[in-house]
Amino acid sequence: MAQVIILNFGAQEHTTRTLGAYQIAYWVREHGMSCQVIDYSNYFTHEELIEVIETFIDKDTKVFAISKTYGFHNDGHFLETIDYIKKKHGLKFVVGGKGPPNKWLDKRADITIKGDGENEFIKYLYDVFDKTKHGPDGIRPFNIIRLEHRFAPEDLIMPGEVLPIELGRGCVFKCNFCSHPNIGRKKGEYQRNWKLIEEEIIYNYENFGITSYNFSDDTVNEDPEKIKFLGDMGERLNFDLQWQGYVRLDLLHRYPSMIEDLPRSKMKSAFFGIESFEAKAAASVGKGWIGKNGRDFVEDLYLNKWNEEISIYLSMICGLPYENIDVMRETCDWFNSFPNMGQMKWNVLNLYNAKRYDEYNEYGTMSEFNRNADKYGYIIAEDGYSENWYNTISEKSHWDSHYEGIELNKRIQKTNKISSWFLFEAHNAYGKPLEELRNILMSDYRKSWDPSRAVNRYKQRMFEYIGSKPKKILEWDTSLNAKNLKHNRFVMEG
Repeated sequence: MAQVIILNFGAQEHTTRTLGAYQIAYWVREHGMSCQVIDYSNYFTHEELIEVIETFIDKDTKVFAISKTYGFHNDGHFLETIDYIKKKHGLKFVVGGKGPPNKWLDKRADITIKGDGENEFIKYLYDVFDKTKHGPDGIRPFNIIRLEHRFAPEDLIMPGEVLPIELGRGCVFKCNFCSHPNIGRKKGEYQRNWKLIEEEIIYNYENFGITSYNFSDDTVNEDPEKIKFLGDMGERLNFDLQWQGYVRLDLLHRYPSMIEDLPRSKMKSAFFGIESFEAKAAASVGKGWIGKNGRDFVEDLYLNKWNEEISIYLSMICGLPYENIDVMRETCDWFNSFPNMGQMKWNVLNLYNAKRYDEYNEYGTMSEFNRNADKYGYIIAEDGYSENWYNTISEKSHWDSHYEGIELNKRIQKTNKISSWFLFEAHNAYGKPLEELRNILMSDYRKSWDPSRAVNRYKQRMFEYIGSKPKKILEWDTSLNAKNLKHNRFVMEG
């Protein structure tokens, strides 16, 4: 039974667990209240979700919540489930997470919490439960530096999973396209104590057999001393750690020691936010060195420094000032010449009218490009919809960039087969080591990488936990029509 129940969504096609709901659950437990997370809840049927939720409801249950960070789409039965629980059990309903407002959820909510929610959620729970004297220390402010997060047995962590772990909350950089509220932070005010990270990794191995991670950190390698610590940690652990995370390329040039320390830390896949290899376009976002030198540096890094042993994911942006489609196509062709390197993906820059910004923006803060659109050659239409802004430098609309992105992603699609990013997803779904999956995925990753396996594993474990059986299983629909669907590529089978 639980005083608080949190429903978490499984992000479409990415089946490793997301951290937010579990971070909140940990903080609720630290304040003396019981909390149950029900993950992948958007892939339960209405009947299944009702059965699971009601298993955890007793006389002490007063709140159930939804984390909508990775989006919510009204699949019909989910809202029906919310209405049923609210009406039958009279529970308070809380909507939280880092995501834009959702009219279906928000109108049902007793309170909506935006952004980092640890402190506000605990304050709300104290009001609901009238816990003015609850816990030995009362309400404690959340502090990422001293975070001692632990997954609990009721989180149903399974061997072979890839877990998220938070290394910090913020970024020292201020890229011009970024609207995250925690950018431009000072060193030492947002990094989690490194020893606490190691202790959590050891705890997860000893209690759940976990060895694989998504490092949740805006810039894993912002500090060379931190990377040295991770390298030393990777060598002293008595198990084979493997992780993937965001790494800034130009810092590897500035601090060459990182090039050796990252492999020692057991990094298996590096996510580089390149944005552009066109010099002026890269400079416009604050990554001028990458625009001038990045391509040659990536090539040398992958082939010579890392001996093709670390997969590389390159994230690019369509819609930047001064971008050049010929350079972008050439970049794709260059990347295709290294079929084992990993993955490249082109994303479309979104800008919004200030009047509608809070409605559409993920975090509620404004990027430099948005604040000073004229300076960078953007004209944003009065109605504020993202498809109506224009880059006057290249005379292109948002949708011109959108279709450019489609073209460029198709141009590089053949390299998607063996990205370690997808290997980690497959590892999570199958619960098998990366090495056993690599050859399978190289043949045809879309057929072999089946994200429904991870969802079904979790559902089966949850129903075993409550002493029941799932009513439906999920299958990954690889048909052409299913691939063209925007949101739901899973199909239910009896």
